[in-house]
Amino acid sequence: MAETSAIKEQLRQKGISLRAWAIQHGHRPKSVYTVVSRWGSRADRPLGGISRKIMAELRRELLLITNPGDPKP
Repeated sequence: MAETSAIKEQLRQKGISLRAWAIQHGHRPKSVYTVVSRWGSRADRPLGGISRKIMAELRRELLLITNPGDPKP
């Protein structure tokens, strides 16, 4: 996964902030900021359920942004 600033930048390119993304996906913005700052630059995955879910959703979203023609992220 990309570094925290890269994640934010990729979302900005889509025209959405990290806060707006969190709200759209039903997460608390503070939780998303915390998870991204802890796990955004790491290759391994979080063990906690909510953290894991947030990172998985972000990963899917960012794959769709970087590979818009790819049918399976």
